[in-house]
Amino acid sequence: MNSCIRSDNKEQLDVIYPYINVLINALNSYPFHGTVYRGFLLNTVQLAKYKKDRTFFWSGFSSASKRFAVAAQFAQCNTVFEIIIPKIFSHCCGDISDKSAYPREAEVLLKPYTYFRVLGTKTEKHRGIEYQIPVLLVEATVRNLSGVWKSNDDDDYFICQYGRKVFWYGRSSQNRDYSWSHVGYGIIDDEDVIHLAFGDIPTGRDRYTGDIDIQISFDYATMTKILDTKNSFLTKSWSRVSAQYHQDPIPTGLPIYWSSTFDELTGHWKCNDGGNYYISQFNELIFWLGYHPEGRWCNVAAGKIDKASGVIDLNWGDIVCGANRLYGTLDLLVENKIIKKLAEQIKGSNKFVFSIVTVFVSFNHYHAFYQETWNKNFIWVKFYKHS
Repeated sequence: MNSCIRSDNKEQLDVIYPYINVLINALNSYPFHGTVYRGFLLNTVQLAKYKKDRTFFWSGFSSASKRFAVAAQFAQCNTVFEIIIPKIFSHCCGDISDKSAYPREAEVLLKPYTYFRVLGTKTEKHRGIEYQIPVLLVEATVRNLSGVWKSNDDDDYFICQYGRKVFWYGRSSQNRDYSWSHVGYGIIDDEDVIHLAFGDIPTGRDRYTGDIDIQISFDYATMTKILDTKNSFLTKSWSRVSAQYHQDPIPTGLPIYWSSTFDELTGHWKCNDGGNYYISQFNELIFWLGYHPEGRWCNVAAGKIDKASGVIDLNWGDIVCGANRLYGTLDLLVENKIIKKLAEQIKGSNKFVFSIVTVFVSFNHYHAFYQETWNKNFIWVKFYKHS
């Protein structure tokens, strides 16, 4: 089975897919977090590849043990990988120690394409034998774009993938004199091409929207733009920097570089979930970046507004600048310069749960006021700047 997975041969995979699917779903019932060990016999050249901060994956199912001694006895190995599995990635493996025919092995089975980062290498003796121990951290599953990326022009992209759905926030590098920022939402097809709609948001100077196609590399480590419908998207390629879960939260008080007419939605909005939302509107197209000031969550959204009814339909998803991993759809109503939530569908996992409160905002050149008596509802209020 592992040989078929590694070959990436579609005909072979079609044959064994039902079994792979059953096995992966079975492992989902036995999540594990903690430290496990996996033994290898490596020569000097092979071992040298596992340098600090290197990221890689094992494409097949990988057996590991909760006991160092068990891993050290494997195939006269000289190298034992110490694998740290955080709780947030406990779904990447299954603890089958009490299901195995050899329970003393304390086996944990890692799923295919689990993504690792090398934290460093240490040396340790066990029963008089010296072992090289590369220390690995599980960061994600590799067939997933979630993480931080750098473009060919050194700009920053923060991405989350849920199934075939991709949500991202791109911003200019802090080394640039010119500031831009945009959000995007897209779908990955069977050829690993993202069909993505993007829109600039007012925290940057650019005011573009369009559609691009992006080819993902076989190992999900690089991406290349292959189509730009309006020739307005300058970036050509991306490389993965990290798949870390939660990093680089959005700073509070982002600047606003452009606005719109009074009746349009472009601008800075405040919601009674405690979040700041930076929204842009291009005719019927709506894009936003939302974030909690304490980094609890950060999401992007893309959709359309029916100007006749004032109803907005959005696809939204959390990105790696915040702690939550949720995504879904959202129906909103724009009424009397206030946005109210009508309905939503949510998928994913929450790390934080917090209440929604009544808000009164008044400071410097901005003001907004509303009251909400039902905690289940979300309301957004725009900050209007006074001259």
